[in-house]
Amino acid sequence: MIKDFNLEEAIDEYGIEEIDVDYAREIIEEREPIGLYYYDDNGEIMALDNSSGNAWVESFETTEAAIKYLIGYDEDDFNNDYVPDDTDDED
Repeated sequence: MIKDFNLEEAIDEYGIEEIDVDYAREIIEEREPIGLYYYDDNGEIMALDNSSGNAWVESFETTEAAIKYLIGYDEDDFNNDYVPDDTDDED
């Protein structure tokens, strides 16, 4: 599905929170609270996916790429208008 990407709408819709580095370290260490987060770490935008309590962290050049990662875009789609399809295809 192709759709214009709106960063603010995606952040609101998915409940993604902007946090600081110190709070990110706390989440990574404690594995809570559960949620999706992003933060700036010396110019790198970090995406922190703690939706399952595993505190996955990835770095990105832009906030938009980090948010797209957090909501399920494929890495190849971070810089285009592809929107992930939420339907599961059964083979």
